[in-house]
This record gives sequence, C-alpha cells and structure tokens, in this order.
Amino acid sequence: MVEPSRKLSLEPLVRIGTVDGAPETQWGSVVSLQVEVDAGEVYVGDGVSNRLRVFGVDGAFRRAWGRSGDGPGEFNGGPLVSVGRDTVVATDGFRVNVFTAEGEVIRTFTPRPLERVSFLESISPVDDGWIALIREVVPGRGQLRRAYAMDLAGLLTGEPVLEVPYQEAGTPSLFAPRARVAHHGDGIVVSDAVEYRIERRGPRGRVQSVHRFTDALVAVSEADFDRYETATDARCRASDGAALCVPLLDDHFSAVRRRGLPAARPVVGRLLGSADGTILVQRADLDPTPFTPGDETLWDLVADDGRWLGRIEFPLGMRPVWLGADQIWGVELDAFDVPTVVGYRIRVVE
Repeated sequence: MVEPSRKLSLEPLVRIGTVDGAPETQWGSVVSLQVEVDAGEVYVGDGVSNRLRVFGVDGAFRRAWGRSGDGPGEFNGGPLVSVGRDTVVATDGFRVNVFTAEGEVIRTFTPRPLERVSFLESISPVDDGWIALIREVVPGRGQLRRAYAMDLAGLLTGEPVLEVPYQEAGTPSLFAPRARVAHHGDGIVVSDAVEYRIERRGPRGRVQSVHRFTDALVAVSEADFDRYETATDARCRASDGAALCVPLLDDHFSAVRRRGLPAARPVVGRLLGSADGTILVQRADLDPTPFTPGDETLWDLVADDGRWLGRIEFPLGMRPVWLGADQIWGVELDAFDVPTVVGYRIRVVE
C-alpha cells in the first residue's frame, strides 16, 4: 500500500455530523462503522437511537433502519455492524440481526450453544462463512476472548479457533495488560503482550505471520506508578461498577508493589485489521494514563506479512474504526465530546 519506513499523512475526505442540522447527521454515540467499498457506502451504528444509518462515501445520507426493542430488526443496545456477501449483520452484544443491504430483516437469532455468561463483541465475514468474537466467563478461568466459526442460522461450529485471556497477568506492558484482538481479512489479528508482538491468524486459528516490536524495556519509576494508580482509581470510583472495581484494583496495586515495579514497554492499546491486509496498531509512550484525551499516542501501520510501513499521527480526539483501500474512517470528538464521522486517505509524505 505504501513504501516502508516513510512518514504517512492523512488527507481529509469527508465529515458526517452536525449539531443543529438534519436529524440523520446528528450522533448520540457512534458505536460501530463499516465501509462497503464496492457500493461506496458507509454503515454507522448509533448507540443512543439504536439505529443503523447508511451514507455515501461523499457524506450524503441514503437510508436508516432499526430501533430499540426485542423484536426482529430491533436492538437492546448500539448495533455493532458488519457487511459481507450482500448481507448486513448487526448485533447488540447478545442477539444478531441479519438484513439485506436495504434494511429488510432476513432473520434474528441468538448464537448457540452459549451456556456461559457471554457478550458478542463483533462478527466478520471470512471466505467460507463468518467469525464471531465472543467474551465469555468460564468457571475457574475467568473472562476469555474466544473466536468461533458461525453460520447465519446462529450456530457456533466446533471448538474456538482462538482463545486468549481477557486480562493477562504479569506482563511487561504494565499499563495495558489485556491481549488485543481484531478481525482482519480472512481471519484475526491478536497482540501478545508477553512476547510483545502481534500475530495474524487464519480463519482456523493458525498463525500466518508475526510482527515483533523491538522497543527495549524501560524501568517504571515510583512517580509513574503513583500517577497511574491515582488516575486508574479515580476512573474506577466514578464508574457504575465501582463497588466491584475498587476492591479488585486495591488488590492489583498491592500485588504489584509487593512484587516490585516491573520494567515496561510502550503498550499496545488497540488493533485495527482490514480486508486488504494492513494492520493499524496503537501504542503509547510510557505514560501512566496513555489513552486519555490529550496524551501523545503512536499508531503504526503494518503490512500483512509483518513489515512496518510507517507511523501516522491522528488529530486529537480521533478514534479510527475502519481501515482499507488506502483509507481510514473513524470518529472524532470535539471539545464537548460531540462525535463526527470522518474519512481520511493515507498519503506518503515525500
């Protein structure tokens, strides 16, 4: 897509969002975004209206459907959307709705068999079907992220093709100990915080390529850890789950201090895969709260075979959601946290 090791820039393509304009361009909360390149359309899931809206890549509104509820074509949360094989698939985390590209309901189902507490994070098409990424609570093992092959009758087929802990323990990436997982082309891309690498896996879970980061371990100071502890504790106490979160964090902080502060590397914050093989990796410098507004973050663009292609600096408040065809689409928040859907083209800086 681009020449390796060159600096990359973003050329603005379109902005979709208004504060006082037409209702279809006002966003409550953008929870998902998918670009259908061949049709020249952008599908966006709104987390307040629980509707799917479709725009042309020029920003023109085309159609919308969905609403809150338990019936066919309805959602009990913001719809997480995926598009493939002339089909639109969207989930609220528990049920799945399958639509035509025009919004007609084909079927509604809950994936089966799922006997444990679970949350369906995303669905993506692969060559011979679909892959569902599910967060499950397994007795004696805690929360796991698992990927299953799935058909559109709702059946999860066979054993998981991927299984990673939702929360990894004892990793050198102190400030982001979770494994990151994302759909990617015909499979999945996953970060390994212990080995400090990302792996591209096929639809059956086999490792196809590996990209290893080479950043050296850096000592974490007491002051760094104090800031991390203070900021994390404040977010925990302000959350809806404070009653559960606070004692767990207290145990975590105590355990880290008993073991001694480990050395750490720039953390892998997010992964974003694409249909055409490139991978976007968010990392952060050694900062105790690296992913809060205003912090400097690094985004690496990596090729399908593991080659590093370059580094991109995003506008403040930009959250990339879709990558492909030399474009990045995402959501930008203004100073009042009002979202706007944005599209950029990736350019090489000569």
